[in-house]
Amino acid sequence: MQNKFVELFVDTTIDESSIYYQAEDQISDLALEQINYLWMDHKAVPNVSESIKITFSGMELELLIMGKTYEATAFNLQITLILKLLDD
Repeated sequence: MQNKFVELFVDTTIDESSIYYQAEDQISDLALEQINYLWMDHKAVPNVSESIKITFSGMELELLIMGKTYEATAFNLQITLILKLLDD
């Protein structure tokens, strides 16, 4: 019997005019860590229109979940969350 896997990914959008634009990869990594925490500890992935908060360089940032896609094969489920930084 082959193991089954669930993989989580994020696709983060940050406006080019944002002061955080150059840090998009780091912000995506932090968001993925937060989502993994929710998945492992609460058995839930945030829904569309919900938001998550992360701390980046001592500042709290909020990311809105704009979409969620699923791709499944016989032994793998891939969940991708599309995020947008809510930049004040």
